[in-house]
Amino acid sequence: MTEPESVKPKHRTPFEDLARRVEMTRDARFQANLRLERRQRESNLMVSILSLFVIFLSLIPNFRTLAPQQSQLLLALSVVNSIFIIITSLLESSGGFQLKGEALHRSARKIAAVYSRLMLLTPEERSDATKIGELQQEYQSALDDCAFNHDNLDHYGVVCRKPSLSSSISPFWRNGFVYPVRYFIWEKSWMSLHISVLIVTGIVVWMSIFPNEPQMDEKIDAASLHEPENK
Repeated sequence: MTEPESVKPKHRTPFEDLARRVEMTRDARFQANLRLERRQRESNLMVSILSLFVIFLSLIPNFRTLAPQQSQLLLALSVVNSIFIIITSLLESSGGFQLKGEALHRSARKIAAVYSRLMLLTPEERSDATKIGELQQEYQSALDDCAFNHDNLDHYGVVCRKPSLSSSISPFWRNGFVYPVRYFIWEKSWMSLHISVLIVTGIVVWMSIFPNEPQMDEKIDAASLHEPENK
């Protein structure tokens, strides 16, 4: 059974194959740099939000009268959020997002120079195996100079924006609306647990602590009912 023409991989010359790989790697590494910059900013923001939330939890006893069980619950919530602050800080420091981003950006610039040289080749040079081999070595050297590699997320992002570079991704995921949503969810998925903790903590605090103290007016009315009438 033969494959449809749209599924068959396109036959490429050595020049076309090298140009495709160089362009894909260049774009993926530039995109990885931008993604890691966003991750660095978002990690700092998440640590700040969690820290402010822990401060807010610690201030609640100053303006609410808490039962012993409520105090224990508040302490447990503060500990959980503090643990997530520590985890996020450790991931941020060990991830080295800024360092990786800068290294990938330098690598992308070197690869971009190779791509520019490829595009400047004459039709005769594009068929010259020696010339293509030299540029292949330059491309490989640019890859070897960088200790880090871009993620699959960056690769798929380039392919979805430039479908001509690969036929391995289905047309559905190349859709102009589907891909940005998928990329956003994929990129931000690391925040899901932190956001869940914030939401659950807020709901527990609201339902377990804030509604349980009667209003001051109600306290006064209740006290007046028990006062003896003056004769």
